[in-house]
Amino acid sequence: MDLLDLENHVVHATLDSESSPSVDEKYGEGYSEYLAELGDTVDRIADWHDPHQLCVMAESSYNPDSVFASELATRGGAAIAPCLLKMTQGNLYARGQAIPVLVHLSGVTSELPSSIQKEIHEAILGGLRDRQVSVREETIQALEKFGTPDVIPILEEISHSDPYSRPINDGKDRRFDVREAAAKAILSIQQRAKAK
Repeated sequence: MDLLDLENHVVHATLDSESSPSVDEKYGEGYSEYLAELGDTVDRIADWHDPHQLCVMAESSYNPDSVFASELATRGGAAIAPCLLKMTQGNLYARGQAIPVLVHLSGVTSELPSSIQKEIHEAILGGLRDRQVSVREETIQALEKFGTPDVIPILEEISHSDPYSRPINDGKDRRFDVREAAAKAILSIQQRAKAK
């Protein structure tokens, strides 16, 4: 656990901005494989009731839509929320991991204290308005799976106004990926609401 905590600091320091090199670029693919093995080992021995261990796991390397991220939300429950909320105030890498897990957590955990629910809601809104497109996209993708109807108004706004676009058709047209993702998330949320 202490070793994973140490490596988390290395990874977060490496990925402190959009222009930072990836971990693979800086340390090689072997380092990423080592981190994955270390994470798997810690997952097998972790005490999911220990707040410090929960924070170390929350700060480790994982994709926000991975099985491990899902495990953080479902097994960590309300106890992991403070760690994730703290991460939302961190660098791009931390925000991009924590906010989608908070979306998942809020979608599957009914016993969250109202103060934590409010902080999570604010963090999700922050993710939707984040200056980095990758954080906005990760947040919207999580809302597509776990979002509730209360976020539809802001998703509608995003689906019409998000500024990010990229050229397509040899630069003749532009594609608005975040807007498209928001529209897709709205449909998914509406379908889940109808199915209940």
